[in-house]
Amino acid sequence: MSNKKIITILVAVSMVALAAFFLIYKGVTFSYKACVADEDELEEITSSRTPSDYIMCDVYFNGEKLFYDKVNNVYYYSLVEGDFKAFNPEVIVLSDYSDERIVFSDNITSEGIAANKTISMIVYSDNSYFEAGLKCTTLPIMSIDTVEEISQSPEVSVGMSMTLFDNRVGITKRVQTSDGMTHVRGATTLANPKKNLRISLTTGTGENAKKNKLSLLGLRKDDDYILNSMCVDPEDVRDVFCTNLWKKTTSTDNSYDLDLGVEYKYVEVILNGEYHGLYALGYPIQGGQLGIGNNDENAVMFRQRVPYHEGTILLEPDGALSQFRIESKHDSSFNSCLRNYLIELDESHDDPMALARLIDMDNAIDFYLYVTMIQGWDNIYKNHNVVLEKNWDSYKMIYIPWDMDLTWGLGPGYTLYEIGANAYYPYDFEALYMLLQTDTDNTTTLIGQKYRGLRKNEWSDKKIIDLLDAYEELIFDSGAYLRDTQKWPENVSVDPVEKLVNFKSYVLERLQAMDEFVENIDDYLVDPEYSYENISFGSDVVVDCAGQLFPEETDELILMQICNQELWSDEYYYDVMERLGIPDSYIDKEITFKKNIEKKFVEFTKEDYEEASIQLIAGADLVVSNNGIDISSYSGFFNEQNSIETELGELAYYLGEDGLCGLYLNGNEILTENVYERDFDIRLIHIDWETQEVTDIEEYNIEG
Repeated sequence: MSNKKIITILVAVSMVALAAFFLIYKGVTFSYKACVADEDELEEITSSRTPSDYIMCDVYFNGEKLFYDKVNNVYYYSLVEGDFKAFNPEVIVLSDYSDERIVFSDNITSEGIAANKTISMIVYSDNSYFEAGLKCTTLPIMSIDTVEEISQSPEVSVGMSMTLFDNRVGITKRVQTSDGMTHVRGATTLANPKKNLRISLTTGTGENAKKNKLSLLGLRKDDDYILNSMCVDPEDVRDVFCTNLWKKTTSTDNSYDLDLGVEYKYVEVILNGEYHGLYALGYPIQGGQLGIGNNDENAVMFRQRVPYHEGTILLEPDGALSQFRIESKHDSSFNSCLRNYLIELDESHDDPMALARLIDMDNAIDFYLYVTMIQGWDNIYKNHNVVLEKNWDSYKMIYIPWDMDLTWGLGPGYTLYEIGANAYYPYDFEALYMLLQTDTDNTTTLIGQKYRGLRKNEWSDKKIIDLLDAYEELIFDSGAYLRDTQKWPENVSVDPVEKLVNFKSYVLERLQAMDEFVENIDDYLVDPEYSYENISFGSDVVVDCAGQLFPEETDELILMQICNQELWSDEYYYDVMERLGIPDSYIDKEITFKKNIEKKFVEFTKEDYEEASIQLIAGADLVVSNNGIDISSYSGFFNEQNSIETELGELAYYLGEDGLCGLYLNGNEILTENVYERDFDIRLIHIDWETQEVTDIEEYNIEG
């Protein structure tokens, strides 16, 4: 070969190498490492060109378009798991201009990713350049763009479009897109600036929208997803760890072969063109997952929202229990299933065989051990789902944990590790705990057997720490934790250098304490301070009134007047009256007034009288229309021709002209009022036993 040819080849190779080093032309692919420039080269590019704010191109790594945070001028690259080209991706710049090129300031490294390092990326032409940041992550990325600002109300949804990059190994379809709707979710966390979101996937929008069921990040195929902000957890691990632990180890351990678990996967979110932080993508437990159909008579699912273990079951005007809400697709009439179940539970509290029929024993023990182990103080009496599964002529209750961010030492006020690994929060209500009280030996044996099996296998120290090591890598080695704390500095965080060291140490300490708890469970049983017989079913107003009817001692006769006819038309209210001891004969649906009610609410010893009574007096109130007062019907306690006998004597109520009426005791007027001016649903009238005078009147309204 001639020297001339050799020189020509060397020149050509040099030119190609030079171009590959820091130049990429439109549509031409180069490796990332070939595009890394040193400081002098970067300085030469920027010093000889005019800076521009115009985004000059789209940038693709390994064929996938990078996400762009337009607010902070940062591109995001998600490295595909196990891809040998992940740290040296093929780079393509697509632009309307032919002379645009790209360079990077640094190589992509694991250390740089974990440190949340921002790589400088410069796209330039002959005359100008555009500079942006590049951040790399080992987590999937989801971008959401909404058609309008997201409302602060969970009741208001807005339209959105979603793009998800799935970086899991072996996935053929990396990018999934969908239209949909989104809204904020949560209760106390609504006050946090980092909101939880719920997204509903659809094909199309408006009237033409249809559910779009997709499997995101390998989760079950669905159209309903949750983005959990983990905003109260300083380590961003509790809800994911607990939720997935239940799913993996105990969710199918029940006699109905139901999968009672859900899953979470970590993802980084870009919302409306701005990086929004580290989230956990998951889905809610739903009736469809449990095989529960619309108005299915064989199964109903409820969410417990607030405690009821202190002996009070509150019912709302529509018959719903205020501590629960129906989660499956059932109408409000199915609230009676839970109401009747709780009554049966109450009546069976000292009958071990009856109690055992009311629960799925494996599920109940799993839930008891699980909530106790994770120190789920916020999940004991609320923040869990219950399913009533038909069992002959009754139901069995099945428990499903939910919302487990306040666990593993994270106490009220979000204080970290203040409660200590030895603090116990055993589930001390409902059937299993009643069994521990009434059939202690057999129940503790079953609990011990179940726990030792779990600790030997899925709950062993090694398997628990292996799980936490994997979460630690996802949270911290991805750089996501640092990005999230920079985005939301107002939220409590831990030293990122420590990662989950303290959390793992606490978990191991807690597991040892749990071992001691189970081996000595008899020592930890709490004797309930309440009596199961004293559970009262009724609206909060009725319960409040009833509390006034049971004083420790009194010199009064107390009359309860119910002046809202609607209260008597709701089926649930008859249950209330029955629980308070009112005979069935006085509770009917065609009520306009009541008289001669002799049933005593309560009996108690008095100094002057051996026995005192409380009488119920009921009547319809004025009917109020939207236009004001519309006197369509009214009555007094009883009609003017009749009276009732109380222990104070004869009580009569007379209606006069213009709505004026009077209450008479033994012929003496003790109360005068105008029925047109009544503004209460229930009132209590206190009458002095000696003077026979009205001493106090308490008025209550159901609404508000």
